[in-house]
Amino acid sequence: MMGILARVASRPNPQIVLGPVDFSCSFVLVDVRRYDHPIVYASPTFLKLTGYEANEVVGRNCRFLQAPDGNVPRGSQRAYTDPDAVGHINKSLLHNKECQANLMNYRKGGQPFLNLVSIVPIPWDADSDEIRYHVGFQVDLVHQPNAILQTMKDGTYMVNYSSMMSGGPAAGLGAPGHGRGLLMGQSSISKELREVMADILPGGMNELENSSDEKNRHELNALLLDQSDDFVHVLSVKGIIQYASPSLLRVLEYTSEELIGKHLSDIAHPQDLTPITRELKESSTSQKLVRLLFRARRKHSGMVWLESSGRLHLEPGKTRKSVVFGGRVREISKLRWNDVDLAGGVGDNEFWAKISVGTGLVVWASEPSKEVLRRQVGEKSKEGRDEEGNAIIGTRLKDLIVDQDWEVVKKGMENACIAAGVGEGSIIVPAKFRIPSKETEYGAQHTEVETELVMYVPDLPMGTYDKPLPPSETTSYTSTLRLAPPKPSSLLIQFRLKSPVSLSSPRAPPSKKRKLVHSTSSAVYEELDISRASNWCYEVERVKQVNERMKGEIAALENSMNSRLRSETV
Repeated sequence: MMGILARVASRPNPQIVLGPVDFSCSFVLVDVRRYDHPIVYASPTFLKLTGYEANEVVGRNCRFLQAPDGNVPRGSQRAYTDPDAVGHINKSLLHNKECQANLMNYRKGGQPFLNLVSIVPIPWDADSDEIRYHVGFQVDLVHQPNAILQTMKDGTYMVNYSSMMSGGPAAGLGAPGHGRGLLMGQSSISKELREVMADILPGGMNELENSSDEKNRHELNALLLDQSDDFVHVLSVKGIIQYASPSLLRVLEYTSEELIGKHLSDIAHPQDLTPITRELKESSTSQKLVRLLFRARRKHSGMVWLESSGRLHLEPGKTRKSVVFGGRVREISKLRWNDVDLAGGVGDNEFWAKISVGTGLVVWASEPSKEVLRRQVGEKSKEGRDEEGNAIIGTRLKDLIVDQDWEVVKKGMENACIAAGVGEGSIIVPAKFRIPSKETEYGAQHTEVETELVMYVPDLPMGTYDKPLPPSETTSYTSTLRLAPPKPSSLLIQFRLKSPVSLSSPRAPPSKKRKLVHSTSSAVYEELDISRASNWCYEVERVKQVNERMKGEIAALENSMNSRLRSETV
């Protein structure tokens, strides 16, 4: 988030003038490359302003604030707020222009408030001007009329969005002369983190917030690094490990003395070293995003998949180059083709998706979904944007299921998670699916399609997070707090469309079971088997080559059949 706010403050050609901008602001981050432009982050001050919890906000379009009950269908006429203001925002953002408007919004429970919204589109990739995010700032003008610092000549306002809820002084990233650094006010600390810090610091959160001692702030940063699901590590462009956060050390079961200064070859699978070193070497000459996926050797418990992404960092005044990564352990499902066959196999009119258990968001979808759902999944047009502007990844599953069927689907997901670790197989849930069928002036109309959701019982993640560290490796913050037992983080769901719907043929037949070509005893993700001797990149490339050869053979057979039919007709 620091990088996001820094981009807002340092954008080259601002069209509206923002006042001070920092973490105490009420703001949301919207990913415009995902379907329906969902919120991917909401600041604690925004949650306090609106009364919603984070899990009620993330994954939804901002328009839910425009009705007392939070139910505003995409493309619908606005009945509870000014439609002209909504139109102005939509038109501006469609052309990637900054905008500001007054809107009547509603808190959770239906209480109205007058919201002065400022929205700033920003790119993310250093080598591209493509807009990736919209950053929206909010302030309640009824309770904070003094937030307006100045009226500009074009009719917009310079607004003090900073520290609205805490009443503290502004610590600006944006306008000069408004202070420096980050303000950590009461509103910017969540209830859960406040409780954690109360157990760690003798004086609780008051000691942290009222003290100028950098030691306490260092304790907070250390706690966040330790307890985050993501781990942070720094590599030189030659593959030397320069830093590893406590969470990574715990996953790999090493102490910092055993890991820092070592080469990646000491922990990485030998077959994975070549693509790693190639990526690191290429990163030294560009600011492109570096992605690594490799098998790492734990000290006691064998191999584990690590996935990381990061960028090159140059220390000011020095020539030393490092790549700062954030990453996670990637659990590879042990699902076998036998379970798929018993659940009905695979068909033509279907797609697969992985759903986050915690948020209900679609975090991955198979390629056929772009035809089945009339949306694109990761395929870009020549302009670099998702074709049709839609992507299922990042969409809440709840938004894809009709309201009356959602509770059944939700219960099925809960039962599949309960069965994790004690059983295997699948749970089949019938439901109606929403598919965009027609674009109108007010947005997309939807068609309801009978669908079977096959929820495969997930594997439990590895339990290394629960293993206590030796006394010599604990600190004041790691010894106080332990993470919860491992639980499934995601569900793999197979969506079988039963109604006759297809992009290429509106009256295509329902999903029909195809003959299984795999051995029922083999794993669905056998190329990512952690004990496999070859590299996964090589395996994927080989699969691509096989698929291309099969496509050529099929095309040749079709041409031969068509030629025969034409000759018989003559």
